[in-house]
Amino acid sequence: MLNLQLQYSRIEFCFRLSCHLAALLALILSDLVFVITAVFSFGILLSLIFLLREPGGSGRWRVYSIILSHHHSELRYGDRIVEVDLPWLGFFSEFLMVLNFRPVPAAGSRPGRPIRVVIWPDTLSETEDRGLRRYLRFDC
Repeated sequence: MLNLQLQYSRIEFCFRLSCHLAALLALILSDLVFVITAVFSFGILLSLIFLLREPGGSGRWRVYSIILSHHHSELRYGDRIVEVDLPWLGFFSEFLMVLNFRPVPAAGSRPGRPIRVVIWPDTLSETEDRGLRRYLRFDC
């Protein structure tokens, strides 16, 4: 059994912040009508304020921990626990992993859509990252 505590990634925060600033800069430098530029700028600024308002990524959709065992997994969203099947890799590299989980359906219902968890280099501690990579390479 592997218990992973996910931390809020500063790399992800900087990436999202730079995307917002690049979008604003591109919009300002474009030759669009002022009204259209103002509307899009307002939308980007609202999104940026929402990003800056939640320090540490404490949103209700953020996965705080993953528990992996040989037969099933659990995702913990604060006070909520979702039982899911074993993960499969959406993307795997030295710097980024995308894990896909399919929720375990209740009796007689259809399975839901997959849950994707993006793991940046600073999301896990070094020992947890090593354990997860070993688990994905040999146990799945």
